[in-house]
Amino acid sequence: MMHHYVARMPHPLTAAMVDPVHVWRVDLDEVSCKVKNPDHDWQMILKQLGHPLETTDAVTASSQKSDADNKD
Repeated sequence: MMHHYVARMPHPLTAAMVDPVHVWRVDLDEVSCKVKNPDHDWQMILKQLGHPLETTDAVTASSQKSDADNKD
């Protein structure tokens, strides 16, 4: 896995280096996130996912509104 994510490993990993490492698999039913100032590609993705917002500023305004609601 390290060789996949680190392009230039300075030396090979040994069993002694890897043995103490624990890896968990987490299966998700749902994921959510905020996208502030989405570029064109993100706007297209949001549209494909059925997100109701039409403009770039609407996504930012929506997340700012929820942030403001949390401050009350």
